[in-house]
Amino acid sequence: MKMPNNKLSSVQKYVYEKLNDQFSADEKRVLFYQLCEAFIHLKSHQVPISQDVTLTESELLLFIYAVKDLNKNKPIQYILGHATFCDWEFEVNQNTLIPRPETEELVHWICETIEQNDCQTLLDIGTGSGCIPIATQLYQPQISVTSIDISEEALSMARKNADRLNAKVDFLQMDALSPFSDEFQQSFDIIVSNPPYVTESDKQEMHANVLDFEPHLALFVSNESPLIFYQNIIQQAQKLLNKNGFLFFEINEAYGQELLELLKEWNNVALREDFLGKPRMIRAQK
Repeated sequence: MKMPNNKLSSVQKYVYEKLNDQFSADEKRVLFYQLCEAFIHLKSHQVPISQDVTLTESELLLFIYAVKDLNKNKPIQYILGHATFCDWEFEVNQNTLIPRPETEELVHWICETIEQNDCQTLLDIGTGSGCIPIATQLYQPQISVTSIDISEEALSMARKNADRLNAKVDFLQMDALSPFSDEFQQSFDIIVSNPPYVTESDKQEMHANVLDFEPHLALFVSNESPLIFYQNIIQQAQKLLNKNGFLFFEINEAYGQELLELLKEWNNVALREDFLGKPRMIRAQK
């Protein structure tokens, strides 16, 4: 197909025809509506009645480049520069993982625990875009939240998200594999982490949109030490958690039993499934 003219109807036809066969007809429609909202500020219900809208040359180029990126498996969230998480939009780039729906469930479990136990302080380990600590603080504004990450690029994005969403989170650069408990002068009621947990051997089962674009530093661990982050965080949490404090993890579904074994000396250990029925979250109490 030749290049589209500046009418929205022509751009829509171009997008539908140029997106490759990895996308179903429904996916093409959803993606096009997302691009319309991001690039020309049309809501989904406005697109069908706006076919005669004329795009500027720069707007037209945004659609053309977006189609090229999508065909290269670039996630739509990185193309748009944001992802929805809980009730907010978070800015994301290729230095941060794209927030996942199962992580929303973890946040809601944390918030339930805060409300039921009058928790006042929380430490998040491995912040990425900042979605866990920011959403938790916005849902529970009375708590004091600290968050760490080894990546200064990720911390920069997390701070930007916190500022834009008016969340009060203290971000610090630390290595989750270090004895980071020595760096704190305070203790916490809750510690939460969604650390790297995908093994190198799992790569062959992963889609290109993850492998080629999302940060491997935040994704992968070696086959020989798949629980290395959990082991160190559990050790540090013993020092940092207040009495009766809570430790939360998002986990690799394949290692639920191993993590239960690592937490056998803890109290009230619970393994929870996500909305797909996969064991993806653990809570334990000191």
